[in-house]
Order: sequence, then structure tokens, then C-alpha cells
Amino acid sequence: MELSRPTPLSHKSFAALLAALDADPAAAAVRYEKLRLRLVTFFRLEGTPFPEDRADEAMSRLARRLEEGERVRGLEAYAAGVARLLAREAAAEWRRSQKTMAEFARRAQARTLEADIEGTSRCLEECLRKLPEGQEEFILSYYSGSEGARIRNRNEMAKARNIPVNALRNRALRIRRRLFECVTKCRQSRESSVISGLEFPQEDKGPSAK
Repeated sequence: MELSRPTPLSHKSFAALLAALDADPAAAAVRYEKLRLRLVTFFRLEGTPFPEDRADEAMSRLARRLEEGERVRGLEAYAAGVARLLAREAAAEWRRSQKTMAEFARRAQARTLEADIEGTSRCLEECLRKLPEGQEEFILSYYSGSEGARIRNRNEMAKARNIPVNALRNRALRIRRRLFECVTKCRQSRESSVISGLEFPQEDKGPSAK
């Protein structure tokens, strides 16, 4: 989570703050640093990101109120109130950033999954076409239909081939194993081609010395 830079203090605002802290410029500077340090400590205890920047922003807001003519009684108490407000704002910003990052991660994961499914589907189509004649139709028929229809279909396939259902299953498993190996190699080949196709800029060594 990033924080925009604290609002810069104008000379007039800074002078108004120092005057409110103490009539003596040297004493006012000391009180300024002490108050700022207390604010930094507060933000650190609250676990607020960028505590020093938040403290500067609190001091800036206090100074602007004084420059605008607002009568502030108890500068330390007023500054503490501003700090609590900034801490709540920081917490809200953090929640928004977490929500944004979670949504970004979800979309990225969905895109990755979609690309993975698409790549696997293309490889499966290629591997099915590479099967010996009749095996593509066989394996597609073996796994087609809902569970109940699939059982009836497999019984009919075994009957048509005059083989036991177990033999039919073993044949399907062998084809499935071959497809799995083919798809795995296909995916690895695609990923390797993408990596090898990347071009990395060469280091610029400047003009050669003559």
C-alpha cells in the first residue's frame, strides 16, 4: 500500500504552528519535535504503515487549521485526534488494497486456469488424432454419456466386440495411459517453445575501444 506524500506546509502555516506551540522560537521548535515524535510513536503502536509520513501529515493538518484561523485549545489533544483519524483512514486504505489485491489474484488465477484448460484441450485433440485407426472413436465412446448410460454403453461395446467388460476396461486404460503421456509431452513442448521464443535484450557494452 502506497501513501501519497504529506501535504507540504506553507511558510505561513508552519509559522502559525510554531507560534501556537510557544512564543519563543527555540522552545517552539523543541515542542514541535516532541509532538511529532509522540505522533510517530502512536502510529507505530497502531501498526499504521509509514508512521513518520503519517505524523508529518497530522502536523500539516494541524498547521493548516491554525492558519485558517481555527481556535485550537490543547494542541497535543487536537493533534492526537487528527492522528486517530489518520489511523482510521490508513486502516480503511489497507482494507481496500487487500480487497483489490485479492480480486486481482482471483482474476489472474482464473486466467491461468483458463489458459491451462485451453492448452490441455488442444493437446488432447492433437493426441486423439495421433491414435491408431479406431482407437479415437473407441475411447470417446467409452467415456461418453452419464454414469448410468455409460455403464449400458460399455456393456454394449463389450458385447459387440465379443469380449468381457474387464477386457474392454483394460483396453480403455491402455489408450488412456497413452493419451496421458502424449498430452503431458505436448504441454511440456508448448511451454518449452514459449520459453525458447523469449528474446532477452543484450547488455549494451558501449562502443568498443580502438
